[in-house]
Amino acid sequence: MVHKNIKFYRTKLSLSQQQIADALEIDRSTYTYYEQGKTNIPLHYIKKIALIFRITVDKLLEENSMADPSVNIFNKNHPLYEDANELVPDITRLTNAEKYILINFRMKDESGKQKIINIIQSMNEQQ
Repeated sequence: MVHKNIKFYRTKLSLSQQQIADALEIDRSTYTYYEQGKTNIPLHYIKKIALIFRITVDKLLEENSMADPSVNIFNKNHPLYEDANELVPDITRLTNAEKYILINFRMKDESGKQKIINIIQSMNEQQ
């Protein structure tokens, strides 16, 4: 079931297989096999994928996840559709460079994130 879930969340966020593969530092074909269920996903990649999608590992592994149409709140016919779309930031308008930065930011620990924030603040002060 995890293979259906990773495809669902990736497409919901308008990310390409290549972008996820690059973030995981694996070949796109390897990631494609993960989505097709042809290859088991190593646990350390499951954790990274969950970080990228901003969901828990449990949610990614759930059998009744968002990929299941009966519980998919992103389906326009679902009663919670409007609420879901207000809660999920629309990153579909981001450029590929912005998505790359966001994906890699999400994969950092708190110390790494703070370093990135400090660099951005420093750059903004210089302008």
